[in-house]
Amino acid sequence: MENKLLKYIDDRKITVPKKTTARFFRVILSLKSKTMKPKYVYHFDKLKWKDKQIILLSDHASRDTFYYTLNGYKLVNPNVVVGYQNIFNRFFFKPMLKSGAILKSLYEADIKATKQMFDVVKKGGSICLFPEGIQSASGSTHPMNPSTIKFIKKLGLDVVLCKSYGTYLSRPRYSKTTRKGEIEIHYEVLFTKEDLLNMSVDELYDKFIDRFRYNDFKWNKEHQYKYIGKESNACGIEKILYYCPKCGKEFTLASVDDKIICSSCLNTIKVDEAYNLIPINDSINPFETIDDWFKYQRKLVRREITDPNFIVSYDAELVDLHYDKFYKDQYYVVGEGKVTINHEGIRYVGTKNNENVNLFFELINTPSFVFTPGKENDLYYHSNYYSFRPKENKLKVVKYMMYVEEMHNLIDDAWAKVSKDVYD
Repeated sequence: MENKLLKYIDDRKITVPKKTTARFFRVILSLKSKTMKPKYVYHFDKLKWKDKQIILLSDHASRDTFYYTLNGYKLVNPNVVVGYQNIFNRFFFKPMLKSGAILKSLYEADIKATKQMFDVVKKGGSICLFPEGIQSASGSTHPMNPSTIKFIKKLGLDVVLCKSYGTYLSRPRYSKTTRKGEIEIHYEVLFTKEDLLNMSVDELYDKFIDRFRYNDFKWNKEHQYKYIGKESNACGIEKILYYCPKCGKEFTLASVDDKIICSSCLNTIKVDEAYNLIPINDSINPFETIDDWFKYQRKLVRREITDPNFIVSYDAELVDLHYDKFYKDQYYVVGEGKVTINHEGIRYVGTKNNENVNLFFELINTPSFVFTPGKENDLYYHSNYYSFRPKENKLKVVKYMMYVEEMHNLIDDAWAKVSKDVYD
């Protein structure tokens, strides 16, 4: 079967977007932005920065931050760097490619994407980067690739930071629906060209992480904005929260109406319209925010993986992308087998396209095992995409991700540092 979509990608040439193309792309993005009515705030004189070649850095607090960032910054038309698998959407595929999207394999040193970014800069274009790589799992900063600041320093352009507030709360990772509430998008000058020349990588990183760090739940503890949608703010939260703070059991939590309830001890916590956690009757809640709860789970995972003989295995389906044309669901099952995670890496033994395979992903080359809440884990390895869907208890994918990330940090000091800077 001919991979028509891949051929279309390979045949195109990356160029600086034309103004007409960029405007058309922004019209598409604005359709999403208008329904939520975000507030855009500039902390510099826009007239002085119009048409100025820059690197636009943005957080990735929610899947919608992409729309807000690009729709709000109209001073230049940047080539945006996008995770490779995210381009396969019938509505965005051609508009994004024609607007100069640069496709990158997540968590890998993608030489092709890097070269394309340098080429765009040489041609006078600007770049838009989401340094976290993936959407935030729990409404706060996710670690970025440790080499990001070195790369930005080499590009040598003025850097504008886009920072969002409330975007996770309006569309949390554990839900597919939106909630209407306050959203603010702030732009500030993070580095000038002179800063990049005169400051060391460590100095640049320290300033970056200080200004980039975000936490939607702590922000709203102060403001108490309400976020209201068709579903309650608790709905689906068991896709990221699995530890009961009362009985200590795992994967016994379920969302019922606006509450989180443990099926083992019946501990019940209400999630109100401002995302406050309110214990009901004699229930307990030791966490200030949902993000605090999520990060406590990561601490428990760290304890588990201190065992050098740690291992977890489960039956799973191997999933791939359709590359020939667009489908209602672009992902499809190509095999099934057993996934094993230990301190060496991730191994899949099973079938792929009716052939027996034994796939191994070395831990040192696997900083994460990205999860789709309540569904699957995926990764890129040597530029190839792999996705694994558990056959039982798909809620565990969030923990599988944390297992891989925390074990990787034990053998990769650079990743351990950037993770500590945002998680601890």
